Amino acid sequence: MNVQERDIIIHPVKGKNERTIPSKGLLLINSSDLAIFENKIADKGWSRRPFFPGISLFIDEEYKLFVAGPCFGSPAAAVCLERLIVLGAEEVYALGWGGAINKQLNEGDLVLPLKGYFGEGTSRYYTQDEYSEPSKEALEKLQGLLTTKDQEYVTGNGWSTDAPFRESREMLTHLSREYDVQIVDMEISALFTVANFRNISMAALFMVSDLLYEKEWKPVHGKLWFREKVAVVIRALLLGCREGRL
Repeated sequence: MNVQERDIIIHPVKGKNERTIPSKGLLLINSSDLAIFENKIADKGWSRRPFFPGISLFIDEEYKLFVAGPCFGSPAAAVCLERLIVLGAEEVYALGWGGAINKQLNEGDLVLPLKGYFGEGTSRYYTQDEYSEPSKEALEKLQGLLTTKDQEYVTGNGWSTDAPFRESREMLTHLSREYDVQIVDMEISALFTVANFRNISMAALFMVSDLLYEKEWKPVHGKLWFREKVAVVIRALLLGCREGRL
């Protein structure tokens, strides 16, 4: 522990009565995605454990997997990931939503973020960089899985914000032109930052939940077809973990 770390007052630690978790799992950022997992996907092989206020944790003992969420916004996402890591998480795949600013992206498209630029404030407590990246190995595994499961996807840069109601067209145009940002969310850059800081493996997948390049804001995450696709993607990720592809 370096001098700066010794000056930190609160460190994530495992509680006396807390049990360790499997090293690999999924982080479902949005509450409706977690509800889809809990109500439509989780079978009797999954057990629920106490974890953290507002965040659920499910364990599959047979396949040694965990599913956790939701964690809306960068502060909650960072705290959730810190707690998972201290309990034993070493390889995490996150599923989140994002608003598309690239006109080539459509509703429900899958995007693998290669960089997460900081529009949120959490990452700056961990690093002086301007962006964070997924783990190379985890990213390659996720790309391979999507290819074998016939899930079409594109790669691109993301930008995470703390203030979704303050996004301007001018700002988004600047992000697209200067940093090749394709999609906007609220968590992924902070998750990558924490994962890199704690030296664990992590990659993420966005689903385009709304279009920010239209004349009017166009959200689709409440549509039935969108929720059905979420279920398909979650099942593919879990199957990939069980098969050893992730």
